[in-house]
Amino acid sequence: MAAVVDPATAVRVRVRVRVIIAIGANGIAPNFQHLELCAGHKPNVIVAQSPNGWITNDLKVAIVKQWIQSPATSLGTKPSVMNADGHESNTKQEELSRMMQVAQSLFAITPAHCTAKGLQQLDLPGGLIVRFKRAFRRLIRKLYRQSMGKDVPAHLRGRILQSQVLRAAQMAAEEATDVELNIEENKKVGYFIDPITGFLQYDPLKTVNKAFFETSAAFGGGGAHGEAGAELVRNSTQRNIDAAFTKSRAEVEALVGAIATFEEPIMAAPTQTLSRKRKSINAKGAIASSDEFIADLRRAADETEDKAEAKKAKREGKARQFSAKWTALVASAEAILAKHEPTSAADLGVILKVGELKALIVSRTGRTGHAKNNKDGAIASEAFAVLGKPQVTLAVVADSDSDSDDGSASEEE
Repeated sequence: MAAVVDPATAVRVRVRVRVIIAIGANGIAPNFQHLELCAGHKPNVIVAQSPNGWITNDLKVAIVKQWIQSPATSLGTKPSVMNADGHESNTKQEELSRMMQVAQSLFAITPAHCTAKGLQQLDLPGGLIVRFKRAFRRLIRKLYRQSMGKDVPAHLRGRILQSQVLRAAQMAAEEATDVELNIEENKKVGYFIDPITGFLQYDPLKTVNKAFFETSAAFGGGGAHGEAGAELVRNSTQRNIDAAFTKSRAEVEALVGAIATFEEPIMAAPTQTLSRKRKSINAKGAIASSDEFIADLRRAADETEDKAEAKKAKREGKARQFSAKWTALVASAEAILAKHEPTSAADLGVILKVGELKALIVSRTGRTGHAKNNKDGAIASEAFAVLGKPQVTLAVVADSDSDSDDGSASEEE
C-alpha cells in the first residue's frame, strides 16, 4: 500500500485514480466494457488482473505511470512524499525508483513489521482501507438482495455483474475518502507542518510507541517473547489497563481463586528466536527514490545476472563433457550392434562389453542407466529394454545442472 502527501499542506493527496486488480492471466487486460457503470463518475478507476489478484512488479510500474500521467492527480506536477510498505514491487524495481525521482516524489519505505502498527495511513484502525471495506460490504449486500428479487428471472438470481462490482468499489472509494480524516491520519503516522519553517516534517516517534518498533525490528511482528519483551511493547494506556486488571484479579482470586487456574498456560513458552537468513532491504526503512537505493538495486541485479550466467555456463560445460565422454563409445556400440541381431538380454551381454552396454543406453535415452553394475545382467537387461528406441543426439543431453552421477564408461567385465 502507498499514500501520497502534499508537502505544502500535509494533506494526503486525493489520488483520484483507484486501482482494482482481478484474478486472471498475466499480460492480458480485462475487458474495458466492465467499466461501463463507472464512466462519468469519480474517482477514476483502473482495472488490471494478475494470477492471484495481488499487485505484481509490472502492474506497480504501469499503475504509477498512470498516476503520474493522469490529470486527476498532482503526482509528478509538484514535490510530494509517498510512503509505502516493504512489498517487493516497491523495494526491488529500479525503474519505479527512477520514476519517483523524475516525479519529484520522495519515495519512503517504512521499516519492516510496522505497516499495521502505526506507520501506514491506509492501514490504520479506522483508516481508509477499513472505511472502504465497510462501505463496499454494505453496497455488495444491497446488490445481492436486489439480485434475489421476485422480478429477477430465476436463472439470474444471486448473480452480480462485474460492472456492478466495479461501480460499487468506486462508490465505496469515494465514500471512504475524506479530507479531514486524511489530515488526521497523516498526523497519526508522524507528518506535521513545522510551525517555524512551514515545511512538511516527518517524525513517527512522536506519535507511535518507539519501544514496540524496536522490538518488532529485532524479533518480528509480534515483538519479543517473555515477560520482559511484553513489557517493552506496552504503552501507557496498556500499562494502566494491566494495573487495573491485576487489581481486579487479586480481588476475584480472594473469593474463588479461579482466574489463575483458568489462565495457567498449557505448555512452556518458546525461548528460541527464529533466524532471519534473508536480508531485508527495508529492515529499518529506506528511501526508494534515492541514488544510493537505486545503486543497491543495480548491484543486486548484476549479482543475479552473474549467477544466472555462471549457472548457464556450468550447464553447457556439463553437456559438452557428457557428449565428449560418450560419443566414441556410442559409435562403437552402434557399429557392433549393426552386425548382430540379439534376441535377448543375454545375447546382448555377450555381444557388447559393459562400457558399450552403458553407451547403448545413453544412445537410446540420452541419459545414463539406472543399474550400477552388470551383476545378474542388470545393465544388459536395461540396454535390451531400450533397444527398440531411436538413437538420440548427444548434443542436446545433460540439460540439468544437478550433480548426479553420469555413469562410468569403463569396460569392466
